[in-house]
Amino acid sequence: MEAERRTEIRRWAEGLERSEAAGVRAAGRAMTMLVEENEELARRLASLEQAGPPDEPPSAETRVPPRARRTRRSRKAFPWRLVGALAAALLLAAVVTALAMAAVRPDLDAGGVEDGASLGPPALAQLSFWARGEGEAEAEWRLDGRKVTPRRERGRFVFRPGKLADGEHVLEISVGGPLFTTTQRRIAFRVDTTAPLLRLDAPAAHRPGEPIRIAGGVEPSARLTRSGRVVPVDDEGAFRLELMTRPPRGAFVLEAADRAGNRSRWQIPVSVIPRRPVEPVRSVHVTSYGWADRSLRNGVLALVEADKVNTIELDLKDESGLLGWDAAVPYARRIGAVEDVYDLKQAVEQLHAQGVRVIGRLVCFRDPIHAQAAWREGRRDEVVQTPGGQAYSGYGGFTNFANPAVRKYNIDVAVAAAKLGVDEILYDYVRRPDGPLPSMRFPGLTGRPERAIVEFLEQSRDALADTDVLVGASVFGVAATRPEEANMASGTRTASPT
Repeated sequence: MEAERRTEIRRWAEGLERSEAAGVRAAGRAMTMLVEENEELARRLASLEQAGPPDEPPSAETRVPPRARRTRRSRKAFPWRLVGALAAALLLAAVVTALAMAAVRPDLDAGGVEDGASLGPPALAQLSFWARGEGEAEAEWRLDGRKVTPRRERGRFVFRPGKLADGEHVLEISVGGPLFTTTQRRIAFRVDTTAPLLRLDAPAAHRPGEPIRIAGGVEPSARLTRSGRVVPVDDEGAFRLELMTRPPRGAFVLEAADRAGNRSRWQIPVSVIPRRPVEPVRSVHVTSYGWADRSLRNGVLALVEADKVNTIELDLKDESGLLGWDAAVPYARRIGAVEDVYDLKQAVEQLHAQGVRVIGRLVCFRDPIHAQAAWREGRRDEVVQTPGGQAYSGYGGFTNFANPAVRKYNIDVAVAAAKLGVDEILYDYVRRPDGPLPSMRFPGLTGRPERAIVEFLEQSRDALADTDVLVGASVFGVAATRPEEANMASGTRTASPT
């Protein structure tokens, strides 16, 4: 060890020996002893190098050439043991020096969040870092390399960063100590205030009677739930969801939450894939009496043979409220609405045998038979009324679409026809009477008439959900431009699957 290095170590040792800590003083004394031993070894090595071999008369055996004698003397004179001892002393000195520096390094404790934490808006609003220990007042604070100033609070220094941009951040706190020592604390964290996104590989769509299968992705490590139940997500954020039970009506909700506590709520609309016929519909409308008439029926079948039409629309309940087939609907029989004009089951089988689809036309709320029977029996809430409380006389009688009994009656007729094999139920007059709204009352109606009509169609669709029967509705074009005059009426046909 060089003399200058020994002097520097001795100066450090003297400083340690003046410390108030017993352990530090002991380390200083050990360093002083090592320096002294190193100096003694250095002196011994110097004396050996200066002294030559003892003067003895060479014997015959030891007479060798001067060059060989010098080589042997030089090999014997190199102090290997002394060099080994010196190296061991230097190593020990280095270890003691390291222990001494560790002993005098300032003690600094810091915290606020765990290293590597991900912080969302709630945690970010309350974020604060703190530090305490030796020399805390002289500590240097840096956030992302920029110097910041903490405040003294309750016996420690505290720093609140406030608003931070999304991304990675690093807080560093360092304080210097004796013997050129430094203590540093480093906290890395991530700010994430962005709610997790959700994507679908394809829209949520299904065919009636089949499960909904959905696939998509969210932020990796996010937690995905539906109605409180966890949806499995893989390491890359991909998920697959299959709803085996009855499909939700309209839409369902998925909720995503990331590690930072950000949450997002996604309403997934569910569409039903229409079961459209393979070919466009080319149809004729036939009344109950029309189909019962052999001449008219043969004329219709001739159109089928000529490939002019591929669909027949038969009346199930007409504008008078008459069911022209032997319908198994108890209420219809009780009020005298059933008349066995034609055999619906036989007609459906005959037309299906010829590859013809059958649409059952069902006039809903324009129903004089039902309206008059209900009014006569005191069930007046089943009838649309005038502001003065009288029966609305338009069309001979109009039933109240907001009344549960009225809805059930029409749905029962549709279900009975579906059991006999019709391919589609087409609701006609599925509306209120046309005219200004102030001129009529709908007992039990909550909300707008349009909403009640939609609810009826939804109930009808649910009642036919276990079948392959489609549900259609006829509407007037005026309903789109002047809904205050007629929200739905007979006219243009639109069809939707159950």
